[in-house]
Amino acid sequence: MPTFYNLLKVSALTAGVEEKVWTSFVRALRSLEHGRVICWTGPTTPGRMILHAWHRESRVNLSRVQEVGKPLIDVLKKEGAEPFARDLSRLNCFRGFEAVWGCPEAGDVVWAKLASGTSVTDLCRYYFEMDSGLGLITEDDRRSIAASLQKTNPAEQRKVLALFQRPLGKRRGAPDSCRSSPPPHPERFDMLWAVREHDLPAQLTPDDARNLLGLVRFRKGEDLVFFTYSQTVGTPPRVPTAVEALGGWAYWPARDLRKQTTMDYHKGTPGPHEFVHSADVPPDTMSIRWLGRLARDWDDT
Repeated sequence: MPTFYNLLKVSALTAGVEEKVWTSFVRALRSLEHGRVICWTGPTTPGRMILHAWHRESRVNLSRVQEVGKPLIDVLKKEGAEPFARDLSRLNCFRGFEAVWGCPEAGDVVWAKLASGTSVTDLCRYYFEMDSGLGLITEDDRRSIAASLQKTNPAEQRKVLALFQRPLGKRRGAPDSCRSSPPPHPERFDMLWAVREHDLPAQLTPDDARNLLGLVRFRKGEDLVFFTYSQTVGTPPRVPTAVEALGGWAYWPARDLRKQTTMDYHKGTPGPHEFVHSADVPPDTMSIRWLGRLARDWDDT
């Protein structure tokens, strides 16, 4: 069965990307210039992790690869591989996914209660209503929101959730700085990564939760909070593939074609099954599970 990498290469060469440009692009992904990352696979680079994951992913068909690969192919045709030799930020051009998702359905979570984690910083940065009147979020605002999110009374939680339009999804009319790809591809903030709530242990420190779910983007000093909910609207839960994780070096495809798990990079062990679905989750259907402040980074020894 062809891998995602094989199909992407075929798509690029068929679209007119020169073979030497593709070779330079792959060489750029392997470059040590992007910085070393110590993780469970040993010393490697973000680019190599991405490339290795692409070589393992076989759940994506050619037509889907051609659609989501177009932004990347356009860059390679117009600018060559040089942007990727400098850094991997231009992989942002490759973070779109089509309106009709093509990843496998996850039929065993239809009625499951789901949980998705984020940080208070991310909440403040992206998710408030444009017309809330709050203006720029200050550090005092962030602390106040963090304190409100720690309340366990359901009535108080509803008041906090009422502040947000879509706590786990991009707010409507987000500024350009929050966008990840041009139309017709929806922004990645319209997609939500989640696990089943019952897969999260009842007693869990913020650092253990971050490591268990492979949330390597959350670092020491950030406040971690989970929203739990029954996913009843939008795209039903699906099994994420390399398309949903493009540009994210920490993603690692599972061997089972229908399963996908998180990865604990601190211990090098697989975690719970993970899913993706539409971020259209009404706030009034959610509950808040406050975990607290991260005391260390995931790669601390």
